Amino acid sequence: MMAKPDFRVIGAPDAGTDLLVAGLRHRDAELAAGPDPHAPYLLADFEGLRRLHERSPYVRLVAVLRDPVARAYAHWSRMRAAGLETVDDFERALAVEGDRTTAAWDWTWRYRALGCYGAQLQRLTTLFTFGQVFLTPYARLWTEPAVVLDQVARFVGLAGAAGAGDGIAGASAGLPRVARVRSQVPVGSGAPVRSGAPAGDTAASGAAAWAPARLDSGVADRLRDHYSADHLLLEQVTRRRWEFGPDPG
Repeated sequence: MMAKPDFRVIGAPDAGTDLLVAGLRHRDAELAAGPDPHAPYLLADFEGLRRLHERSPYVRLVAVLRDPVARAYAHWSRMRAAGLETVDDFERALAVEGDRTTAAWDWTWRYRALGCYGAQLQRLTTLFTFGQVFLTPYARLWTEPAVVLDQVARFVGLAGAAGAGDGIAGASAGLPRVARVRSQVPVGSGAPVRSGAPAGDTAASGAAAWAPARLDSGVADRLRDHYSADHLLLEQVTRRRWEFGPDPG
């Protein structure tokens, strides 16, 4: 009897990981019926990674990396739409992130910190080997979904991985529209709650009132400057070049 694949899709949030997991589940009935491997905040959560390593030291890890500026803005936009973020200006939300972290708000509200992939992967490799980690750019998930799905399926050891490429397309067709497009950049307006509190009626009314808006270029440039050193670290740690361009689509 074959052992069940042991893997987690560990990040990043708002980088299409929900769609990737849905694609894997769509093509593997046993995975669809089993525990959810989706843990999109785990890449950034070193204590969570440490606990995972204690339980499953040989687990396979999958991460999709999106341009950190676009990712942060999409994340804040999603939280506003859900009624979980009261700060109605993206840059001000970034400014209060340090205070929120000190006050033990969880990773759900750490828009900027979640994009520091270089530091996150450097910490991760103190626990796991790079042979246990599959990394792909967000753009490939949209431009080559079948290829990415096949590569991930083979990497994590799903049965019949070859030729599984229609999984993402099939899963996408069955997903609510918000799950397919929420990773795209933009918008603004809603009320945060502390770790894991339910959105309730606020979320529904906030989402209904929402209209898209583009990220201000000055704000984007300042945030990109914040990530510049971490981007160099990312390339050093992974020994590959990462060029995060505009989101596809």
